[in-house]
Amino acid sequence: MTDETERLTQRYETEDVEQTKRLDSTENPDQVETYVRFGPGVPAQATPAPDRATAIWRGEVRPVGNTAQPAAGRRSRRWIMPLTVLILVIAVLIYFLWGRTSDPVAVSSVGVKASTATVTCGQTERLSAVIATNGGSGKLTYQWVRSDGTTSDVLTQNMNKGQHQTTVALLWNFDGYGTLEATATLHILRPGNASGSAAFHYTCTKP
Repeated sequence: MTDETERLTQRYETEDVEQTKRLDSTENPDQVETYVRFGPGVPAQATPAPDRATAIWRGEVRPVGNTAQPAAGRRSRRWIMPLTVLILVIAVLIYFLWGRTSDPVAVSSVGVKASTATVTCGQTERLSAVIATNGGSGKLTYQWVRSDGTTSDVLTQNMNKGQHQTTVALLWNFDGYGTLEATATLHILRPGNASGSAAFHYTCTKP
């Protein structure tokens, strides 16, 4: 009885092995069993790396190139206009404050001098007037008056702060026979009423 049982068991085991071999060697790939190994010593399956565009979008990779420089350039350019406006405003304030804090111009003296003591036929006398001031800023208004009754237009001269004198001139042309004791006077009309004069001699005789 025991020998019969052993033979049946061996036959069934042989049939199971043959059936397993037939299933393993089937031509249908969908029926092939797949075994996945895991545990210590088994290398893990490599995960494909994402493409570069996806990595940059996720912030995992920094873009190559000087992409930060244009942004820095834009930030620096944003400061150019405000800085320029600020410099202009400061310059205008300094200009007006400097001009307003200075003393107004005032005339301290007027000195007139003739270039030559005597002029003759067809010559021109040049008279120079040196106007001394207190160094303040402003405008001088003056007028020349000649001894023959001729007057010049009302003239002006701008004075800058720290400028303590200025020179103005008059040209007096002569022609004709005769003699004349000539005088030219410079009158300051504003500010104040200072004046100065110079005399010279004119003579022209017939040959």
